[in-house]
Amino acid sequence: MTQMYEVMDYKDKNIYSIDEMIDMYDNDHLNYSFVSKRICCPCCELKIEDIKIDENSATIRSKRSEHEKTCDYYGFKFSQNDIKKMIKNKEKFDFENNYPKKRLPQKCIERKLTEDDFDVYKLFYGRVMLKSAHTKDETKYKNYSIKALKGDVIGISITSGLFISGKDLIKKLDSNFEKEVDVKFLGIITKHENYNNMVLKHFELIDIK
Repeated sequence: MTQMYEVMDYKDKNIYSIDEMIDMYDNDHLNYSFVSKRICCPCCELKIEDIKIDENSATIRSKRSEHEKTCDYYGFKFSQNDIKKMIKNKEKFDFENNYPKKRLPQKCIERKLTEDDFDVYKLFYGRVMLKSAHTKDETKYKNYSIKALKGDVIGISITSGLFISGKDLIKKLDSNFEKEVDVKFLGIITKHENYNNMVLKHFELIDIK
């Protein structure tokens, strides 16, 4: 079983985080009684029947094996330690996520980030608007901002160590300001008080088209 932190109402296609489902249970129980009966996976639309929210606890679970093979919630996944070793060794990553037995944990950033998307390595992907972001000291790092239409704003910080090895990447980013691009990146998103941010470890961990 896998714990889920987001669900979709297959009738109206609205996506709710587990916190929003809890708030609905607490403050609009009649609506909750309808929505909770028609929830599905927001990625592959597998019907979710194992939802339990009451005054004491809240869980939404599904059988991982029943999700579609292309779904964010499907398949055996690399452990966090495995990913850390791969990044440390600067291994080339399969951004198509087509490993034969294991897949990188992944999340489409065209959906809102949820609790399980922070402070863990995941392959984040989606179509986003790319913008520049304020940088205090461009000799040390350079900041960018991405956001999908219904997603969250995510900052991407490139450190000075990548200014030479990743110059082609920086040139590509700079030439696509205010444009929609398809992006994939492997990293950890951290949640701060007013923003979300990911520090790029090396340029092979991001792919932009």
